[in-house]
Amino acid sequence: MKTQIDLHKFTEEELIILNHEIVERLRSLQQRRLNNKLAAFHLGERVSFLTPDGRNQEGHISRINKKTISVVMENGNCWNVPPAVLKKVSSNKKTVPRKATDRDDNVVTLRPSS
Repeated sequence: MKTQIDLHKFTEEELIILNHEIVERLRSLQQRRLNNKLAAFHLGERVSFLTPDGRNQEGHISRINKKTISVVMENGNCWNVPPAVLKKVSSNKKTVPRKATDRDDNVVTLRPSS
């Protein structure tokens, strides 16, 4: 349905107000679309994406930000990626929860000061 609006009837002040309302509505719609895309992903999920130079990257979601998703690669590199370019990767590997006794060279155990 196409509605015709004669903008010549409006004063400059009315056009400015209308412009602000239109911009606010467009931002609201864009934010809703972004939130829906962000909600499709979960922490720890395996995803892939293409870098700007065309390389395929694969990693796990470490954080879901306001506009991007932080993805950590196997080598430790981290990328902040828009959700629109992410693809879920089906993983045949079963993840085994780590035991408290497992040690990782990259983890520093903090002890309370005496």
